Amino acid sequence: MRRLLGIIIFSLLFSGSAYTEEINYEWFKTQTKHKSANGLILEDRFKNFLKENIPSTNVYLGMNKGKEKVPLLESYLQVLGGPPNEIIYKNDKRYIFTSACRHQSCPEKGVLFVDTEKEHIIGLIRHSFFNDTKFTSDEDFLIFSKNHKSFHEIPLIFIEMVKDWIVSELKIKLPSKVRFIGSENKIIDVPVYKFMTGDIQLAECEGTDFKKHKNCKGFSENENFTDYVIKKYGEKYGENIWTRNYFGAFGDDPGKYEGKGAFIWYRDGKSYATYLGSFLDSESHGKGNIIWQSGNRYSGQFEKGYLQGTGTLKWKKGGQYSGQFKKNLFHGKGQEIWTNGDKYIGEYKDGAKHGEGIQIFADGTQYKVNYTNGQLNDPKLKLECRMLDGDLKTDIFFVRDLNQSSLFKILEYTEKEIRYTYTTVSTITADDIYIFNRDTKILTSPGVDDKGNLKILKAKCNDTGTSERVILESNKDLAWKIKEKYLKPECLYENDLYVGMSFDKYEEYYTKYLGKETADPFTDKEFINFYKNIGLYIGKEIPLNHKFKPSWSSSSFQPDDTLTLSLDLSDCIEKNSTSKVYFDQSKFFISELKDVKPEDIKVLAPHINQEFISIKRFTINENTIDGFEDLYSSIYGILEIEGKLFMVPLKHGS
Repeated sequence: MRRLLGIIIFSLLFSGSAYTEEINYEWFKTQTKHKSANGLILEDRFKNFLKENIPSTNVYLGMNKGKEKVPLLESYLQVLGGPPNEIIYKNDKRYIFTSACRHQSCPEKGVLFVDTEKEHIIGLIRHSFFNDTKFTSDEDFLIFSKNHKSFHEIPLIFIEMVKDWIVSELKIKLPSKVRFIGSENKIIDVPVYKFMTGDIQLAECEGTDFKKHKNCKGFSENENFTDYVIKKYGEKYGENIWTRNYFGAFGDDPGKYEGKGAFIWYRDGKSYATYLGSFLDSESHGKGNIIWQSGNRYSGQFEKGYLQGTGTLKWKKGGQYSGQFKKNLFHGKGQEIWTNGDKYIGEYKDGAKHGEGIQIFADGTQYKVNYTNGQLNDPKLKLECRMLDGDLKTDIFFVRDLNQSSLFKILEYTEKEIRYTYTTVSTITADDIYIFNRDTKILTSPGVDDKGNLKILKAKCNDTGTSERVILESNKDLAWKIKEKYLKPECLYENDLYVGMSFDKYEEYYTKYLGKETADPFTDKEFINFYKNIGLYIGKEIPLNHKFKPSWSSSSFQPDDTLTLSLDLSDCIEKNSTSKVYFDQSKFFISELKDVKPEDIKVLAPHINQEFISIKRFTINENTIDGFEDLYSSIYGILEIEGKLFMVPLKHGS
């Protein structure tokens, strides 16, 4: 007998029914086990608590087989039993708020609100069916409370917290209809505007003409405001008819929205955007939230109808911008985050990155960047390179400006290296990646050999001499020798002696020394004779070792420009017998070099009494990296004047 009594006591102590205490309102404040609605509904005692504290009305909300009306609790437990949200506490845990959605049907949602002080429960079910009504994709709200007789008795804090939930969970999708079940178990239709203005402490507006509403809460429907949209946002919006519905507060000026409210914009009758927040002078102003039909949404500050101040814009396809706005554009300091985890933190201007910032990749790699009007402007990302053959530089020169984000995608940017590929590459493999080592200045690139096999190509970039002078060929037969040294080939081309395609310099000489002008240098025979036989004028009309400022030079434009037909060769002499050179992104080479007969010198330059050190007939060629080709033949002579070597032109052309 004693043994049997012990077994009974043990069973009473540790069985679920005897050990489990009943839930009361104070329990919601003290419990720490459950973090969401899912945990709550797993306990039978919570289900019992709900059963005692919500209306017992039978309804059909499309959540049970057939169309039989079932107790409200049954549908409520279903919408609280799927993917949940965390429990929210407010006012020192006086108010408890949580929500969830129905398993495998998340548009159907449930909200639980608990007032632990007044010991009230308010529930909300978002649903697509209601008794005999047809399915609606614009879900309805069913609000219920056993502690309130009418919807007007619902506390403002509940409406406020539901509105926050509408923003965060429903992405500002407002209900098409609102119904209320109170302590009398009656189903009452609640105008949507009354629900949306339920937290506004103003008297209800009288009458249906919203233009007369003043210092009250109410609504306006189908207001045509196309003129406003065109004036505010531009003529391009004039192709559509714009209307709006408003629910909220009206201010001192009749018909003007002011205070809390919400609107739905319609473009040609179709929903375009929904806004929930503050208003001033019938415009969104202050804090608010808006979602567009595209699915993009913004939360933050507004000013006079614009996104302005600080806020966050989230794109439907993922990614977001958080920071400062000005007239709907990113402006000031901000941060963009993309779906792959990459992000940019920095400055913006008029909707584009502008100024200094930091680019951070998903793996944590980061580098400083500088933008100008949305375009990267980092000198370290401009690579001037020369292809290598082994360790030797070749004459193949190219530029890769990685600032051009439309062409190049930077994969990594560190102190040691830059990795990039082309934006046209959709699926990136190792064979698509270019690597620039910032220490060695070597760029390794994927390429192919003559047989089409993969090959790693190398180039030297941003190195002293990379984009400057490189000797490509040394041929003594084509190198102009002067006193045991040689003339640099580029000096036969890059100087004031070269006639060029525009004749500008020789027109200046023609006017300066002969006092004449030409209307057309290509057809003027006298001018053509002048420049072709220029040696006939040097030492007579044109003095040796002369120099003057051209007509185009002024204090504000090319003030240091000077012209001369006596070229100082101080920087044009070298030890190497260079016949082919890469210089200033062009290739120069001498293709012809011949001595002039002594008896021809007096014919070419009859007024130069000094003895020439050397006179040569030559042909110089230029090939630029962009495909331009040029060549010309001339006769130049070299003189020594006051211990310096000078070169003068004697004849141009054959």
